[in-house]
Amino acid sequence: MLVKEFDPVGGCYHFQMDPMETDFHAHPALEIIRAVQGSFDLETLGRQARGCRLAIVGANISHRLVATEAELEVVLVEKKQSEWGKWVKDQGWVEQEGLVVVPPADAGAETFAAIMAALTQQAPADEYDPRVEACIAFLETTPIRYDALMANLKQITGLSASRISRLFSNQTGISPQRFMTWCRLKQTILTTLETQEPLLACALDSGFYDQAHFGRAFKQMMGISPARIYNSRIVQA
Repeated sequence: MLVKEFDPVGGCYHFQMDPMETDFHAHPALEIIRAVQGSFDLETLGRQARGCRLAIVGANISHRLVATEAELEVVLVEKKQSEWGKWVKDQGWVEQEGLVVVPPADAGAETFAAIMAALTQQAPADEYDPRVEACIAFLETTPIRYDALMANLKQITGLSASRISRLFSNQTGISPQRFMTWCRLKQTILTTLETQEPLLACALDSGFYDQAHFGRAFKQMMGISPARIYNSRIVQA
């Protein structure tokens, strides 16, 4: 796996991937997938798409990717969920079950670049309730234990735990607990890139309890085991 860009501030993560097959997984980022060579299959809980060359998967959509004979570019884009549907509609493409498969005639490198520009540069970031924004900022910057999560968010927002959970989930599509896990996964990869330390050591430093905890979280959100990434040697372009 080649890491071409890993930018938590801008919310853009760009990878070049070898042939792969994932389990069903979901994460709070739009996913743009392009076959550099070959094609891939995508499956959501309500749709199957075969022989894709370029596709977009909505944030928090459970999906499975099969690309056993394809080289891929994969881009994850955070906090642009509210605008992507409108932009896709403007292109004349169809979104079903959180999945857009770009017609083969339009699925070249130029379209991929246009999607990247539209979703990473042109589209405004999602706007949330200020209390949700405060929670997001806290979770993205503050290492805390899982068992201390809700107490901290209650202090930040002045809301009860149940109200925080409902408000956060309704606006972001994900619970505070899963968002915290997502933040720790990003921190793990970022630390690995910056320090070249082993992935597991960086995961423990980022707040995961042990190897099993990290492995479960990684597979739930990325669809593959962290060993697959580690063995491919994470490389910064």
